[in-house]
Amino acid sequence: NQLSTLNYQYIQSNDFTEESIKNLANPTIDWLQKVMSCDPLYASLMMIGCHDRDTLEQIENSLESPIAKCLLYNTDILNDSYAKSKVMRLVRKKIDQAKIGKIYVEGSYDFLIPDLYAMCEHAFGMEVHGLLPPKCMYSKRWVDKGAKIVSTQRSPLVAPAENQLLNVYSDDKCKDWFRYLEWGNVYSIWDLTIISQSDADFDGDISLTSDNEYLVNAINPDLPIITYEKQKIKSQKINFDNLGSFDVKSFDSPIGGITNLASNLYAMKDLFPKDSKEYTEIEKRIRMLRFYQGQAIDHAKGAVYTPPNKYWSHRQKYIQITDDMTDEQKQEIQKQNEEIKFNNSICCDKKTYFFGYVYPKEMARLKHYKKKQGDLCRKNFGCKLKDLKQKQDKTVEEKQFLRNYYKYMPLFNSNCTMNNLARYVEDYEFKENKSSKYFDYSCLMSNKDREFKKNVCKQIQDVIHKFQRNYPILLKKIGHDRDWGVEDANTLGSDRESFFDGFFDYYKNELMNILSNEEELVDYIVYVYYEQCKSADKSLLWELYSDVVLNNVKNNSNHYYKIVESEDGQEFFGKKFVLQEVAK
Repeated sequence: NQLSTLNYQYIQSNDFTEESIKNLANPTIDWLQKVMSCDPLYASLMMIGCHDRDTLEQIENSLESPIAKCLLYNTDILNDSYAKSKVMRLVRKKIDQAKIGKIYVEGSYDFLIPDLYAMCEHAFGMEVHGLLPPKCMYSKRWVDKGAKIVSTQRSPLVAPAENQLLNVYSDDKCKDWFRYLEWGNVYSIWDLTIISQSDADFDGDISLTSDNEYLVNAINPDLPIITYEKQKIKSQKINFDNLGSFDVKSFDSPIGGITNLASNLYAMKDLFPKDSKEYTEIEKRIRMLRFYQGQAIDHAKGAVYTPPNKYWSHRQKYIQITDDMTDEQKQEIQKQNEEIKFNNSICCDKKTYFFGYVYPKEMARLKHYKKKQGDLCRKNFGCKLKDLKQKQDKTVEEKQFLRNYYKYMPLFNSNCTMNNLARYVEDYEFKENKSSKYFDYSCLMSNKDREFKKNVCKQIQDVIHKFQRNYPILLKKIGHDRDWGVEDANTLGSDRESFFDGFFDYYKNELMNILSNEEELVDYIVYVYYEQCKSADKSLLWELYSDVVLNNVKNNSNHYYKIVESEDGQEFFGKKFVLQEVAK
């Protein structure tokens, strides 16, 4: 069952209850808790994944993390403090991602495909019928599973009507004509699904489909499709100048700002009754963002972009009434001030709460605020802020403290779906496995019986100590370390990478001056780390010689581990798996 992550756009725009959003998140939370316990199966599922049809070589080549590659051959690597710290860091990152909507569901992002049979009917002058009825789609994965209905969503998404439900359809003709389509979502020509999804087309656009019951049940399929009259863009020749112009126009795109504004509007909407004027106006603004988003997308092609009204996100100043004004002028200004008052009451002038986990600066402000309020809570009421929230019989002072806590929070805190999700995940008691099992570090060495000379060990120990003094300074200066499987390599600046490389090259030269034989050198480094520098961070070993260490682990093992489905296995998102030991 292929898993994909949702995002906050797909979650915030649908009708989740407080209970259903928890149910949506629970499989992800349960999995992360099991990884935190260092369960070899669940750690392998996260670090390696299930590769039923792949060879050992293909599996290893698909992995970037040397820790994951070692885990493929020896699950005891999870008992090593360094490897365990990397796994825990990855889990904590995924926990933070869950707070911003990166929840795992069974589903996949696939290319949009038109009903090609209908296209052929048109091309050959036949009456066009196609193979798919309206509100239906063909996808081999869902047909094979026997799914009846799936959600389909495409980014960027701002309005509820962009979420669609489609029936999974297949008959003998579909199975015949679409038999070579292993992947992809084939859409019917007889409905407006494509238009609803930000005017998608079939030139490489992708959408997510999922049969997750909580996601499907949260979507309202009866909402009217949002569309608008498009600007006519003059035809342009494809040449170097025009292509450069398209690129320039796509820089500093307002698309992200529009989706962020949508999030803030959803958070604001939750404060008002559904039949109120404020609620109705906010819903209207969310629908209008579909228009502004479309214009922003088309701006690079030459369309004129009109931004949303500034007063949606910036408070307006009231107009002063002066004595020299006529009664008529005063009435007009009073009327305008009433409108300003209304707009200010639904103005999204600060980000919503869960964005604290999206933007580092906002998170820093939020953490500072929470710490300050937490200290105040312990001082005034003798308990943690978390315990005060859960207390049943609060005093008047305690209730007022909590009201002020939320009121003056630097991020906008309401009970909207995404804020509820963020709070649910952050309040969950994740328990890290603190127990330390014996780790036989000889699996990292090429020769377990090697005799180690004291003078060589002392020289290597000196290099490690020197590294230990300077490495924290490097991290403080240019950010946290390169962490396999955690950082996206594409987001790392080339300057930062070269700085890292230069730093580690210096220590590599220092070590090579001690021993020129790399295989022997790595054995010495491993020995010194585990016998003489037990508390030291092992980044020097893994950054410089991860390929050598991996080769040693492989050579010291006569098997590898493969994740396979089994009725006797442990459950993982609706299926059961075991970690099977396979002879090499």
